[in-house]
Amino acid sequence: LELITQEKYIKYGYLKDDQIGSEVNKKLSQLPIAQINFTSEKCNKCGTQGDRRFVYAPCHAKSQWYHPQSIMAYHPQGGRNVHPRPQLYHPQGWRDTRTGDMFGAIFTVGIHTAVRDGMGKLCGYYPCCGTQNDTGCSYRCCDKKKDKSGCEWRYYCCNRQSNAKGCALKYPCCNAKKGGKGCVERCSNSACYAKWGTGPGCIETSKE
Repeated sequence: LELITQEKYIKYGYLKDDQIGSEVNKKLSQLPIAQINFTSEKCNKCGTQGDRRFVYAPCHAKSQWYHPQSIMAYHPQGGRNVHPRPQLYHPQGWRDTRTGDMFGAIFTVGIHTAVRDGMGKLCGYYPCCGTQNDTGCSYRCCDKKKDKSGCEWRYYCCNRQSNAKGCALKYPCCNAKKGGKGCVERCSNSACYAKWGTGPGCIETSKE
């Protein structure tokens, strides 16, 4: 049998652990020298550092819609004057025209139904309005006559008073309701947020 020398083992790639490193270095030293120059730059918008030719993706490649003004509470409808206690009553009781007696003021006056003459005719009236009308002539909440406007201002939309916080939400910049799409397009990069297409680096790569 032919004796296999160490040189032949190395020639055919059979190496010991302690021989691998020196053999690799030897091969590498025989390769021609190549120099690669990199430019180190830093994006002034997002802070990414490196050579722009090898940056994975532009930092301002997407836009987003937003509202330039914060959401606010408001009342979607105007208001009107109302009576918060719309019950009617007679502030002056029933006066019996036969005796001059007065019966107390009550909400729905029915006590006078017993004040009749022998013919069944009502004998009296309400001095506050000069009528025999049972339904009342004034509002309990303010004593205004029933044909007068309300004594308290309320919103149509929620029936709250004039100083009440708004019952709905909207963006004042475009009047969109809560959850509505933004009205201005801007760069989605938080370090930029310029109006889309106006800031350096704002490039919509999907359209290139």
